[in-house]
Amino acid sequence: SEALRIAGLREPKTVDEAKFSLSYCVAAALTLGSFTLTNIENELNNPTIRDVEKKIKVKVNSEYDKMLPRQPTLVKVRTKSSMFEEHVDIPKGDPENPLTASELKDKFLSLTCRVMPSRHAEKLIDLILNIDSISKIDLQAYNRD
Repeated sequence: SEALRIAGLREPKTVDEAKFSLSYCVAAALTLGSFTLTNIENELNNPTIRDVEKKIKVKVNSEYDKMLPRQPTLVKVRTKSSMFEEHVDIPKGDPENPLTASELKDKFLSLTCRVMPSRHAEKLIDLILNIDSISKIDLQAYNRD
């Protein structure tokens, strides 16, 4: 299936491979409580994540697969004593299920912190959110303290 071809890589060796490994992403989220690009970079070879990943089975639902580019998902988590199940019809971040302003800001900051100080990123967010009311943009000013 197309979905499995894209995201079916197991035991990724690089950060780029990990970003597209569904089993690794789920294992990292379950282990760390969240999943971010920083998590991938810092935790790529975390033995706990690797152990959890080995327990994850990725299966293709043929009905869901026919719905591409839509991406409905069913996640089942089985523990020794319980079973948890969650269906998501439209993934978070999709235009039909957008991130909230707070989620978007958090994501922006988590990605930009890798290339600029957070105070500059905060200024950039302010610039973007108020762009309609700004007559002239001096981007160099946003790189000064």
